[in-house]
Parts: sequence; structure tokens; C-alpha cells
Amino acid sequence: MLLRAAQLGKSFLFDKIDPELFVGICQTLRILNAVRNYKIALPLTFQQYEQMGRTVLLNRLILRRQYSIAIQICQYLQMSEAEGIPRVLTEWACYKIKHGVGKMDAEQLANEISTKLGTGSKVSYSSIALKAIECKQEKLAIRYPRIFDLYKVVGLLGFVSFQIIGFRTPSI
Repeated sequence: MLLRAAQLGKSFLFDKIDPELFVGICQTLRILNAVRNYKIALPLTFQQYEQMGRTVLLNRLILRRQYSIAIQICQYLQMSEAEGIPRVLTEWACYKIKHGVGKMDAEQLANEISTKLGTGSKVSYSSIALKAIECKQEKLAIRYPRIFDLYKVVGLLGFVSFQIIGFRTPSI
């Protein structure tokens, strides 16, 4: 309602206002209203958001485990792959591995993660594999050997794990 009133008021101004500025402020207001929702409960002022930026906002949403709204904000702002949806999905998968270790077996966890991420996503599978190794889930780390970036993981898994799945360690 307020955005429509602002758009109407803009037409009565004598000086032309840059439409990109108007669109940017409208996007910011929509984001602030979305994170102000009682389920997320992150009340920010316009100045606070401008100072911290969208990357810090995404970090706060990830820390609060609000992955869904973080993905929606990334889509709405059309953020780059480095700071957008793949980063949020990688953080979600790492959290799922860290806190799903005792609740489900590695097969179920791998199926849930691969279902959510899909095959065409640009998620850092090596980060997910490294998190699985940190959580003593080597079977999960080598569950999908074609997907994971094996050369980044080879130092942590070692020669034995690659013999299990039939790979040879790269010769230097």
C-alpha cells in the first residue's frame, strides 16, 4: 500500500527521480518487511541494512537456520553464485550433516541432501564432503564419488578410502 502511494507521489514531483533508485529502495523495503516477520524476528532499520549489506543479512539468516527465506532473498535480488543460493544450500547441507549424524544413517542423509540439491546445482560438494569427514562420516563423503571434487578430498580421506570405492590416488 505504501509503495503504491510512493509511486503515485513520485508522479507529482517536478524533478525527475532515478527509477533505479526507486526500485532499489522498494526492494530493500520488501526485504526488510520479510525479515521483520514474527517467525524470523529480525527487525532491521533501513540504515542498519544499508550499513551491513545483503551478505551480512544472509549470514545472519543462515546462523538462525532460516534457509528458506535466505534462498528467497537470493532469488529476489538475483545474487551471484558465489554469495547466493549455492552458498546457502552448502551451509544447509553442512548443518544437516553436522546435526543429522546420530538421527539417521549415512544413506538416508545422502539421499535427503542429494534430493534437495539436485544434480545441476553449483553447490560446493567438496565443502560438504569435508564437513562429512569432520563429523566422522567417511561413508557419506564418498557416497557420490562422481559428484564430489575428489582431488580436494583426497588428502583427508587417504588412500584406503579410495581403494574401497575403486579409485586410485592421483600420481604426482
